[in-house]
Amino acid sequence: MKMDSIVPNCPSGLCITKQDFLKADFSVDNFFIEQNVKDTPLDTLRDDLGIYLKVLRSSMIELINEDYADFVNLSTNLVGLDTTIANLEEPLKRVQTEVEKASAGIESTLEDVRSKLEKQARIREKKESLSNLQHIWETLGKTERMLSRETQGEGVIPTDVAERIAADLNHLLFSASKMKESSMIQDIQPRIDAVCDKLNSSLDLSLIQGLQTGDTTSLSQCCRIYATIDRISCAEKLVREKVIGPVLAEILTESNLENNAQGLKGVLKEVLNTIPQYLSELVKITTDENNIEDKSVKGFDFLVNSFWPEVADYVDRNLNFIFSPGNPTEFFKYYRDSANFISELELSLQNEDSIMRLRSHESFTKFDESWNLPVYFQIRFQEIATPFEIVLGSGALERAEFPEPKLFLRASEQVLAAVKKCFDDSIFLFPLGDKFVKLSLQIVSRYGVWSRKCVEEYENEKDGVANVGLVKSNTSKDLQNIQVPAAKTHKRSASDQNVTEASQPEDQKIHLTLSNLVMIHSDIVLLVHHLPILLPKLYNPALRGADVDLAPAIDGCIADLSSVLPKIEEKIVCSAAIEPSKLIKQVSDIPRMYRRTNRDTPSKPCTYVTSLVEHLNNFRNQHLQYCTEHSMEKWLSGIVENVLGQYFVNVNDVLTNVTKMEESLKKLKKVREKGGAGSGAGAGKGGSGLTDDDKIRLQLYLDVMYFTREVYSWGITNVRHLTKIQSVVTSAAGSFASQIGS
Repeated sequence: MKMDSIVPNCPSGLCITKQDFLKADFSVDNFFIEQNVKDTPLDTLRDDLGIYLKVLRSSMIELINEDYADFVNLSTNLVGLDTTIANLEEPLKRVQTEVEKASAGIESTLEDVRSKLEKQARIREKKESLSNLQHIWETLGKTERMLSRETQGEGVIPTDVAERIAADLNHLLFSASKMKESSMIQDIQPRIDAVCDKLNSSLDLSLIQGLQTGDTTSLSQCCRIYATIDRISCAEKLVREKVIGPVLAEILTESNLENNAQGLKGVLKEVLNTIPQYLSELVKITTDENNIEDKSVKGFDFLVNSFWPEVADYVDRNLNFIFSPGNPTEFFKYYRDSANFISELELSLQNEDSIMRLRSHESFTKFDESWNLPVYFQIRFQEIATPFEIVLGSGALERAEFPEPKLFLRASEQVLAAVKKCFDDSIFLFPLGDKFVKLSLQIVSRYGVWSRKCVEEYENEKDGVANVGLVKSNTSKDLQNIQVPAAKTHKRSASDQNVTEASQPEDQKIHLTLSNLVMIHSDIVLLVHHLPILLPKLYNPALRGADVDLAPAIDGCIADLSSVLPKIEEKIVCSAAIEPSKLIKQVSDIPRMYRRTNRDTPSKPCTYVTSLVEHLNNFRNQHLQYCTEHSMEKWLSGIVENVLGQYFVNVNDVLTNVTKMEESLKKLKKVREKGGAGSGAGAGKGGSGLTDDDKIRLQLYLDVMYFTREVYSWGITNVRHLTKIQSVVTSAAGSFASQIGS
């Protein structure tokens, strides 16, 4: 019966429960800590514990009453229990004594059996050792007799005999390894070594002869024997030193490279030709995974462990100058020819495991690290970046040389030329792909920095010419830290000679005009459209479809270049609006033209308006050839909006002043009429009946309408203040405006 079912529950409303007392780790201290956490007052806790104590007592009394008979009979049932126990004690002791005697007898017998089994095991081991020694002695004697009987001229043993000897010798060596502590084995060890040496030398001679004669049966047997006696690496080393080495020593030489019409490509082709010439049968036997040939043997890799290490060794020994990037053109050819050679060699390998063994081979790693690719990239970096920097410094504003794509500035043309050069087939190397990609993006970024600096430094002067000092940007420092390399050990390329001539002063000034700024804008628009198409076309073939997502980098670079456009547009609009803004100020001179001058009624716009329109027309005609219609319309809208803002203010001021003057004259007229001076009421009117103020309003109407008509003729309609200024002058001119319109 579980304690939980016996202990009664606490009455409801108490601060304690029966579970508080039934916990396995119950303690008084923990109980009081828990009650303290609950903020239970001590008086309440005392009263609740007293109530629960009464409940427990009453529950205990009820439990005793229920089992009273059992409690009373408990002592009665124990009467005579001691006597019963005493009667059982004696028989149990006798049984215990008998069991102990039997156990001791069994243990003694087992110990005797164990000792005899151990003795028998030692005898068996000695018999096995004796049998092994006997087998070793007999096998050794048999092998020695076969060697002495079957050995032919020059110490060559027939391969079928050698195969049987190898099998026996393999078993002999295994048995000897188990008996190496035996004095007999130590005594006959020299004889075993002599047999092994004679067999090994015979095998080496047979393998060389088989390669020379092309005897596939002999080669197959030799390879099986090498595999049997676990000397595969020795066979591969033998082929490398005795077969491959002498042949490559004559091919991989500097003189042979100079005399070969195809250069390194021809030399490496000769090297590849040695495989079918000297190793074809051996490779065929050892790489037949499908067991098409009956004589195939597994476990050998002569191309990886014999052929390739010797090639790498002779290249490093006799042709190590190919690793020098002093002449980048020659270095590129050497690297490309070597990479093609390795690719063709990998095609000769039969499986991926063999290819992985080749690439992880120590000599392959050393060969790959011998190519000084970082220095090659630095030289190419200078060849690509230096002409670009020279153009940005001196010839940036010269006109482009080529009609396609339709760029206007040489600097913009050089951006595409430099980017394309990064992935030129005679420059780009796949291991340097990340560096050339970065360089191409840096070139675009450098052009953006140059454009941004042009905008920042451009200032419109009286003659329309700005002086721009192109300070190099820290963000493009990689393109500016161009050092001319030291003298090369080999021929210098033409591109390297150009680098030597690329010393230009950094503080050189470039004179920028508004037309140049328009050309820069148009070129950036074209580049922003052209580069996202061009760059993937260059990247994908060069990177051989590598799983690399360059879209974010391209998008970021293009977005950075695009951010220059709003600044250029703002500068073009502000610069083109300076002269029209000056002309607009002449609006305030119109009242002086008509007030008390008795001029005829205005019938044509003022000179300032025609000059303003002529200036904007000149801007449009001069620069439309350098930009699109959309860009020109956008710029003219900005210029017109700036001009209209000032024009509206000046026209409104003139009309306000005219109205005030007119009201003043009316008041003065009334005063004079009261004083008897009514004869001056007609002052200021011409023959047409228009007052001077009306003529002013009419002239403003003619000027504004002429200007707005020209604006509409440029295709500009949605400009702020355009309709507003029209309505203002139309309202001011009143009926005269409608008469002129009719």
